[in-house]
Amino acid sequence: MCPNNELEACLICNSAYTLPTLVTLWDLSRTKVFANITLIKYPPFKSSVFDLSIESIRQRTGQEIAMIELNRSPFSMFTGSHHFPDVVFVKLLVPHLLKNRLVVYIDGGYLIRNHIGFAMWMRASIEKLLMIDRPLAMPRALPNENEQTGIYKVAAGIMLFDTRKYLASGFSVRLLNTFFIACHTGKLQMPEQNLIELTLSPDEILILDDTPQLLSDLCEWSKLKDVGIHNVYDLPLDIALFKFVGSFKPWHYWVLNPDKSLFLHRVMEASVALGIPLIYEKGFFAQFPAKSKESWATGQLFLHNQMLAQESMAAPRKVRGKIEFS
Repeated sequence: MCPNNELEACLICNSAYTLPTLVTLWDLSRTKVFANITLIKYPPFKSSVFDLSIESIRQRTGQEIAMIELNRSPFSMFTGSHHFPDVVFVKLLVPHLLKNRLVVYIDGGYLIRNHIGFAMWMRASIEKLLMIDRPLAMPRALPNENEQTGIYKVAAGIMLFDTRKYLASGFSVRLLNTFFIACHTGKLQMPEQNLIELTLSPDEILILDDTPQLLSDLCEWSKLKDVGIHNVYDLPLDIALFKFVGSFKPWHYWVLNPDKSLFLHRVMEASVALGIPLIYEKGFFAQFPAKSKESWATGQLFLHNQMLAQESMAAPRKVRGKIEFS
């Protein structure tokens, strides 16, 4: 498929998320939908394996890939004082950083199962965005029984921007005003989604109800095991996108859920195609030690509880005069 000359894709990456970013970049580059893909390093980091992987993707796919290093966001001084991750603002300020009229932001970690289906959905969504005359289009979020639902609820993993209308709406100033109010009222449980919902009115955003994606939460132990899904190609053809949601991401080394095989299969596939081993190791969170220890402890507790649950459900059997669990 020929790329749309006005359509640009964007990903944001830091040193702790190089693996999911590379896998998604590899998938996006093979769709042949985008005239250019821009990778924003925030904050900047140096990795020879990462740089070699980017160059290999360029050579293997012929995709134009630009790179921007951003030392700080315009709102770092505000977000830091509120202990708020300013990468949220970087995601929502993507139209200020890129030159194309139409920009698609996508989180690292998405897997594209059906490239043709993704391309068709992407082009249909862009046409709908232009026709309905809105600055931003986003998929509808899955309902959550534990959260109060407002007028609309969006998922910030994929965002389609009409940059001209987005910048003309003065969204940046409105976003900052909303941020200050929301921080003092405790309404930012899910930062990106809540900021968007509190800042944009429903007639300024296009809700994409027909997103061909499947979401899986690894906290729901072995959710996909019973249906025989071991890699992305086992998913139905009408599923174009796959994403892991929740705190237990498949690129965390301590997550042992068998469903992470979908992600690892794609990592191995990309490694073979690019000729570069895309691997992660226990030092993956070296620059975020506090968060790493907390996540590791959470993961170990989760695995321990799973083992206890499995043992309690196992039927006892007698082996050489001893009672053991099968």
